[in-house]
Amino acid sequence: MKNLFFINHSWKFYILFFLIPFLCVSQNIKAQTGKDTIKTNGIRLGFDIGGFGAGLANISNKKMEFSGDVGYKKLFFVGELGFGSKNEKNELYNYKQQGYYARLGIEKNLLKGDDALFVGMRYGLSYQRHQASDILIKDPIWGDITGTSIPVSEFSVHWLEGVGGIKVKLFHNFYMGYTLRLKIKIYNSDYGDYQPFTVIGFGKPDKSVQAGMSYYIFYRIPFKRKK
Repeated sequence: MKNLFFINHSWKFYILFFLIPFLCVSQNIKAQTGKDTIKTNGIRLGFDIGGFGAGLANISNKKMEFSGDVGYKKLFFVGELGFGSKNEKNELYNYKQQGYYARLGIEKNLLKGDDALFVGMRYGLSYQRHQASDILIKDPIWGDITGTSIPVSEFSVHWLEGVGGIKVKLFHNFYMGYTLRLKIKIYNSDYGDYQPFTVIGFGKPDKSVQAGMSYYIFYRIPFKRKK
């Protein structure tokens, strides 16, 4: 029942959370006058609530992602770190996958002040491992074979991202916003004896281009005042 609730209602939450930053940043654009006096935005730390919520909706997939950025004038230098796992168990096999990924990049704010409408790019990389056990091979002639396992395989994937999105100030030092991603794979090592179900942080292993989205809540640690 819990998973059914998330499946039926998650799209409403995503629309609501998409509209809140959009409406806030729209008001910022209308109100902009004069020069931009922000010299730095301090260090801002964030958590991807979108990926975490998707994990609650599907208990076999877990994902946690954190983000940090430091800004100077209209530029943000961004680092993102994530962890994930996938477990799939049925009568034919038991599949397990886990790994971590990281992204580094830069963004440019197209607005003035604390709110951001940004574009930028990322370099992403991941390191993961997967394995399959308790495999059932059905053979109507010789009989079924059970208990077969495929040993652990490790692999890495590298990609580039073009990004755009919004970050808006909710109240003192707290922000929310989302990042839209267009991912282009540039390298992957040998997956081993079989292809993984997914590449955590990137997407489908057989695709070179993927789209994605992260939805963050941020807290800013200021280290310089506005002038």
